[in-house]
Amino acid sequence: WTTNETSQSISVSQSGSYTATITNTDHCQAIKTFNAVFNPLPVVNLGPDLAVCGGSGHTFDAGNAGSSVLWNTGATSHQLTVAGTGTYSVLVTSPQGCSASDTVHISLNPLPTDPLQDVTACSDSPPTLNAGNPGSSYSWSNSATTQSITPTSSGTYTVTVTTPNHCSATFDAQVTLSPPFTVNLGPNTSLCAGQQLLLDPGLGGIGLTWSTGATTPTITVNGTGTYSAVASNGYCSASDTIHVVFLALPTDQLTDATSCITEPVALDAGNAGAQYAWSNGANSQSITV
Repeated sequence: WTTNETSQSISVSQSGSYTATITNTDHCQAIKTFNAVFNPLPVVNLGPDLAVCGGSGHTFDAGNAGSSVLWNTGATSHQLTVAGTGTYSVLVTSPQGCSASDTVHISLNPLPTDPLQDVTACSDSPPTLNAGNPGSSYSWSNSATTQSITPTSSGTYTVTVTTPNHCSATFDAQVTLSPPFTVNLGPNTSLCAGQQLLLDPGLGGIGLTWSTGATTPTITVNGTGTYSAVASNGYCSASDTIHVVFLALPTDQLTDATSCITEPVALDAGNAGAQYAWSNGANSQSITV
C-alpha cells in the first residue's frame, strides 16, 4: 500500500487516494487505487441548559443551512420556539448523509407578580405593604428584607422580589399618611331651661355625623340628653360625647296681697333649697313685710 502497510485490507481516516500493488506468487502484479472521501459532520450546538424568566417562550436554532432537521417534538424547521419547560433535542443530517445531534433543557420560570397598590391611610393606623410571592427574597427601599412592611411616613416605597427560580422584578407603591385629629365637644354641661348650647368641634371641612342625624359642622341643642359627633375625612376618624342637662327654672310662688297696715304680710318665695335675694336685702326664703 502507499501507506507502507502490507495487509490485504487497511483502514483509513482521511480523505485521499490509496493505492495497493498486489503481487502473486508468480510475481505477477496488479495495481488498484481507492479514493476515500470523508464528509464533515454537522456542527449542532443548542447552547447550555438554561432558565428563562417570564416571556412567552424561547427559540432554538439548529443551524446547518441546507441540512435536514428533525426535533424530538416532530418539527422539521431549523428554528424551534418552545413555550414550556422541558428537554429538547435535534438531529441534523447533512446532504452527504452525515448526522449529528444535540440536547438542551430549558426551564421557563414566571416572573414575580405585582401585589402592591397606592394607599392613603391615617398615620395613627399605618397600612401594611405586602410584596406577596411567598418564598421569595425581598429588598425594600427602606432596607427591609421582609415580605411585608408597615410604613411610618408618606412616600414611595419600592421592593425588588426575587423568586427561588432567580427571577426578579421591582414594584412600588405610593403611601400617603393623613394626620389624625380629635373631636372635642367640651365637658358635660348643665344649663337653665330656655337656654341653648352650641356644639362646635371646630373641624372646618371635615365631615361630621351627629347622634341627632345632622351632618352640619355645628348643632344647637336645647334639651337634656347625650350628644355625640363622629368626624371622618375618609382615612382618619375621631369622636366625642357630651351630656347636657337643662335644669328647670324656679317657679313663681308669690301673689299680690292687701292687708291692714297693722297686720304684716308674709311672703314665701318657695323653691326650697334655692338661694334668695330680696329687694329689701333679705336672703331668706320668707320675709314679713
